[in-house]
Amino acid sequence: MDKIFCTTNSQMRKLRSRGMKIYGSRPKQIIEMENYYNLINGYKDLFIDQNYSGPDEKYKSNTNFYEIYALYLFDRELRNIFIRYILEIENNIKSVLSHIFSDKYGHDNYLKISNFETSLKPYEKNKTQAQKVGEVSSLIANLQNEISRQLSKNNSMISHHMLIRICAFLGTGQHTYFRNNK
Repeated sequence: MDKIFCTTNSQMRKLRSRGMKIYGSRPKQIIEMENYYNLINGYKDLFIDQNYSGPDEKYKSNTNFYEIYALYLFDRELRNIFIRYILEIENNIKSVLSHIFSDKYGHDNYLKISNFETSLKPYEKNKTQAQKVGEVSSLIANLQNEISRQLSKNNSMISHHMLIRICAFLGTGQHTYFRNNK
């Protein structure tokens, strides 16, 4: 079923008709700024009257817009805190991986396909071996492009520090291609 476009005013009327208390013009501005579906549909569940059996949802008695908005803001702040630390951890893992790889295989062996994992994993059932090798080849080409880009910035030497910079360029999932030789 396709959703029909609703103006902010009609969204506000819908919330009021379902029992939400809305005061002043600020809620309309908040909905326009934050997006109705992200704000309301994402956070309304705690405020819905589970005993109501009518055709539409009904909010618990005295639920007001600012309660849902406060929950939305709290969740956004929490996600921002987590993402900050997740990105730091990801960077640390990439750094360690770069150092270990360079130490084990040399400073430029990340350009050799034999140092990458090209075997198919059990969860890659819809992928062929050729596709996997193609992905690794594409990854190496991207690494080479990044090397060229870094060298054009007057970096005169390729070392494991270069790999650290390149690993920062890679997505986390792409690090799984590095061979796990013990």
